[in-house]
Amino acid sequence: MSLLHEDLGASWRKARPRPAGRHLDSAACSRQSHRTLEAAAHHCRHEAELGGYVAEATADDLLQQGRSVIGGLAGMAAADVAFVESAQAALVALLTGWRLPAGARVACLPGEYAPNIAQLRTYGLRPEPMPVDGLGRVDLEDLERMLGADPPSFVHLTQIPSHRGLLQPAAEVATLCRAAGVPLVVDAAQSLGHADTDLGADVVYGTSRKWLAGPRGVGVLCVRPALAARLTPVLPERDDVPAMRAFESGRPTWPAGSGWSWPSASTSPAGRTACGSGWPRSAAPPASCWTASVAGRWWSRSTSRRRRRR
Repeated sequence: MSLLHEDLGASWRKARPRPAGRHLDSAACSRQSHRTLEAAAHHCRHEAELGGYVAEATADDLLQQGRSVIGGLAGMAAADVAFVESAQAALVALLTGWRLPAGARVACLPGEYAPNIAQLRTYGLRPEPMPVDGLGRVDLEDLERMLGADPPSFVHLTQIPSHRGLLQPAAEVATLCRAAGVPLVVDAAQSLGHADTDLGADVVYGTSRKWLAGPRGVGVLCVRPALAARLTPVLPERDDVPAMRAFESGRPTWPAGSGWSWPSASTSPAGRTACGSGWPRSAAPPASCWTASVAGRWWSRSTSRRRRRR
């Protein structure tokens, strides 16, 4: 198997501490780059010197750049992005704000990630299997018929499952959902930074620590304005603050957030790789290092409001 760029492997290794052994577990948690580690450590030191809240305030512009980068990966704007602790925390924040009636039907893959199903049921929702082919990929013709005959409250699609390397036809599913007027929520925990996540979905959520190679303790929730207007936060923000900011954790992991944001924000948009990570660049940087900065700053704030981690 050939790499997209000849220097991809070398640049990836150069950007990271020398491993103690062979690391083949990026689908669970990638190794962070030097720049990611340095950015997170820098913010921690900044907190020790200035105090946590002052350090957080000085990092606001950097976090905003991080939101812009992540929003670009999902085809959305910075105002559509909220930082949370994990992919599971993102789903919890979404369902908490959506407040769908008990018994509302949600179309999911038959082999959906079990914690996702558990969260849907916790909120009184009723998961129903989407039609799939013999490989487990969504059967688009049958899905179109299902959406037309008896549409669910929303479709939840895990773009790449954690238990098998199956890439779902997410863009095609998004087109069908849009035509039927059914919201599409995409779990991009395994695909953000690994596959195209600019799909036209209403919601994209994921985590920093997998293919983006960011720090642990940071997740993202991206929601388009039309759906965000239907969400009710526990504590609304001021009118001059983007609505999705109300869904960020009250005390996020800003050191990790800083580690996620700084390296990505410091790279040019036209570069072939981002943050020294060695990942190929498309329209927006893959946030591999970017995520670590965002995560660091955000971590000090996130732990107090939500504890669920994926």
